[in-house]
Amino acid sequence: MKRLSLAVILLLAAGALAQTAPGTRIQSPTRQVTQFGELENQLATAVQNGNRAGMEPLLDGDFAIRTARTGGQTMGRDEYLKQRTSNHQLRSFQIRGIDVRPFGDIAVVNFLYHQEATSQGKDLTGNFFITDVWRKTDAGWKLAVRYSAGPGPVPPASAAPTGKE
Repeated sequence: MKRLSLAVILLLAAGALAQTAPGTRIQSPTRQVTQFGELENQLATAVQNGNRAGMEPLLDGDFAIRTARTGGQTMGRDEYLKQRTSNHQLRSFQIRGIDVRPFGDIAVVNFLYHQEATSQGKDLTGNFFITDVWRKTDAGWKLAVRYSAGPGPVPPASAAPTGKE
């Protein structure tokens, strides 16, 4: 009976492996959190050090960032790199609560982020909720887009919400 049970388990496992595409590596949620946590830390450390050469290989060619603090304005890759390497001081940061949702060659990563920073003379110290969309390329994972909600002015809500917005 034990041999029959073992044989059934092995057959089921073999069937599951056969359904995985050749060359596909199955990653555990913990491994993904570690992998993307390292990428997020690399980017934040490069920003902290004003290291454009450290940021560039992590950002996709059409990278964009959209923040609540700016009222949803979008900033492109070149402007982001310029802004992060001039008149921007990231004194400290902390990334925690990382969640990774993989979708093939795309991964949606969100996390809680705290920083002590000033940018163009404005204090940006506080807590943020960030959602990053990473794209897998031949050169590795690249950050395609970042959405950030954090401290600062929030655009005023319409005076008379209609519920149809």
